Amino acid sequence: MVADEIIAGSQGAYDLERIRSTELFEIAEDRIFLDPYLTSALDPGEAAVIASALSLGVSTVSIDEKIGRRVARLHGLSVTGSTGMLLKCANSGGISDLDGCFSAMRKKGIWISEAITRNALLHWQEGGG
Repeated sequence: MVADEIIAGSQGAYDLERIRSTELFEIAEDRIFLDPYLTSALDPGEAAVIASALSLGVSTVSIDEKIGRRVARLHGLSVTGSTGMLLKCANSGGISDLDGCFSAMRKKGIWISEAITRNALLHWQEGGG
């Protein structure tokens, strides 16, 4: 489900292969049962992330939308978002231009507040980015 959403993006197949090529993330390939409660409250990608995490015993998920984050926490999961994932990649050396990533996201219509962006860049620079 999540991989389907990535592939649906403008460079989806390329982005999915880049994600698969890193050791930072793992993509679960198996389709899982989606609880009707999750699918009625969330979009298919968020529902799949939460259901997969619960099924596989994963403790942290990446969800950006407020309702998805709330539902994940109600299920006992820790939550990060796109910014947290980008920061993790940048700190591991997988991204050399974190500010450029934020700019590219904005150009694609993905909103990230200036405060979150500044905070991420500050943490990255403090960590040697």
